[in-house]
Amino acid sequence: MIVAILLVMFSAIIFMRTREGIIARELQIGTSYRDAVLGSLDRWLDDRVIETERLAREIEAAAGDGQDLGTFWKRFSSMTGPGSSYIDFFLVDTTGLVVVSKAQTITRAINLSDRDYVAAGLAGRAFVSGLFQGRLSGTFAFAISQPVHVCQSYWVLAGVVSLSNLAAIVDTLDLAEIGRAILVDRSGSIVSSPEYIESYALAERDSNAYMLTGEAADRIYGDKPGATLYEDHQGETVVGAWGYVRHLGLALLVELDNQRAMAPLGELLRFMGRISIVALMAVLLTIYSLSARLIKPITALVAAVGDVKDAEFRARINMKTGTELDDLIMAFNDMASTVRDREAGLKESASRDSLTGLYNHGRIEEFLELEMRRKRRSGELLCFVMADVDHFKYVNDTYGHQAGDDALRGITGLLNKALREGDILGRYGGEEFAVILNACKETEAAAFCERIRSMVEAAEFDCDVHKLRLTISLGFVCTETEGFVPFDIVRRADRALYEAKNAGRNAVRQA
Repeated sequence: MIVAILLVMFSAIIFMRTREGIIARELQIGTSYRDAVLGSLDRWLDDRVIETERLAREIEAAAGDGQDLGTFWKRFSSMTGPGSSYIDFFLVDTTGLVVVSKAQTITRAINLSDRDYVAAGLAGRAFVSGLFQGRLSGTFAFAISQPVHVCQSYWVLAGVVSLSNLAAIVDTLDLAEIGRAILVDRSGSIVSSPEYIESYALAERDSNAYMLTGEAADRIYGDKPGATLYEDHQGETVVGAWGYVRHLGLALLVELDNQRAMAPLGELLRFMGRISIVALMAVLLTIYSLSARLIKPITALVAAVGDVKDAEFRARINMKTGTELDDLIMAFNDMASTVRDREAGLKESASRDSLTGLYNHGRIEEFLELEMRRKRRSGELLCFVMADVDHFKYVNDTYGHQAGDDALRGITGLLNKALREGDILGRYGGEEFAVILNACKETEAAAFCERIRSMVEAAEFDCDVHKLRLTISLGFVCTETEGFVPFDIVRRADRALYEAKNAGRNAVRQA
């Protein structure tokens, strides 16, 4: 079991270390892709700024030469349309009105003086705007503006780039196999998704449909580039790296597919699972082997010791292990036998009267209770006899206690001779004796008592240095046992004995 636990712990450590290594590797990959995309975007924006600046200088030169700007404008047809980064170029005069547009015909006055990129150009500065919805095109875009010095004042040249063109730059780095790259604006909208671009252009965009939320949003809005493991806006665990697109106020987020990244970890986990199953089976087989050779014998030994503790001295262990435990089992069995024999001897000694060798008071009552149970089952009568040596106190007082002891031993000998097979004789106390008669009728019990009385009366007892003649009184009861306890039987026999004493002693009475 310890081996299995250690194996599980070792597997867990390997799993965690491998997971940490995979996450660290994925963070490096995400950071590399993020830097590559941001670098591409920065270079692309720099190229667009250079293009608009070159065009602005050419417009200034044409205006200085007195060329018609409308005619001049047609020379740059390749600057817009399919394959171009721009969806439009237009000139704005000093009042903010659109003078000419490359992609559209101006049919109404359009004032863009409130646009930040127009204000910057009129102030003589180049500018890259944030995202906006074009008043001319209606699409989601941003503008690159350059100041144009015309007629002693500044006009503004603005090149408009659609969001879809910007998103296409992000798509040039193919992350389809490992994840995705997205652009997020300050409101938290994922602006690079095709669905977002299309719905924005149609002015039907749901403001909550493509929002970045959760831990990713909290980190990105902190304005510090980074990379970490987090839950994306769809609740999936991903490795993400983020940075910021210069000028545009957009964040770039590269998210790597966590399932793909963790696939090797799953393979490792399955492999370790198979190894763990094999190891567990080996441990179970080892435990089973130990159980057969060691654990079962030890368990049996513990149980047997418990039996001996509970005075069940017949407990034995009957098994062989082929190990050193066999010697211990043999020693235990020998010990249990010795304890049983000694306990039996002690129990026998404790149940005997030391003077006469007969059963003592307590043992007689135990036999009486057992006999009453047996008689209840068989329906037979129970016959119980109480006998008392007459004038025994006189013997002790006159001839001494040694003579009294000799007298009791002599009477014990006569009683033993009178017993039938199965009868139980005991010294009930002092000079009193008790007899439980086996399978006896009332007439047989009366005859037994009379025989005892006459045998004692006829005998002469050697008591120390004296020869004494003694008599004995007896009382007996023959009764059904249902509804009685041993005390009731003893009390009735004792009353019959008392009647025999009152009748002049050396007599027999029945209760």
